[in-house]
Amino acid sequence: MGLFGDDSRLRADLTVKEKEVEDLKQALQNANSEISELKKEVASASANEIMNNLIRSLTTGLTDSCEHDLKEIQSNLSNNLTELEDIEHESCDNEEEMSACSTDVDSMTITMNSLLEHITSTFDQVSTLNTNVRVSLM
Repeated sequence: MGLFGDDSRLRADLTVKEKEVEDLKQALQNANSEISELKKEVASASANEIMNNLIRSLTTGLTDSCEHDLKEIQSNLSNNLTELEDIEHESCDNEEEMSACSTDVDSMTITMNSLLEHITSTFDQVSTLNTNVRVSLM
């Protein structure tokens, strides 16, 4: 026996305590590794949240912009449709006026033809009269 009693029992206790210390060191190292992994996951989750917020913000901005542009296009199309209806109305009015003008032109053509015939007849009569006057003067 040694100074403090049974050395072999103390050595066995010491071996058990050293084993417990090693086990605790291993558990601490495992816990530190797990904490490190969890920190990486938290950082990744934070980055994903930032990316999701950015995507949500960009999507909202794009949607709002598209909605504004579509409303403007709709307004322009409505205005263009109104202008086309006005043009169609003016076109109908022009067709009616052109039809009336065409009738007037046809009437003027008939009158001009009749006038030309009378002028030609009058010219022939004057020519005949001139010829008769010459013959009688000779």
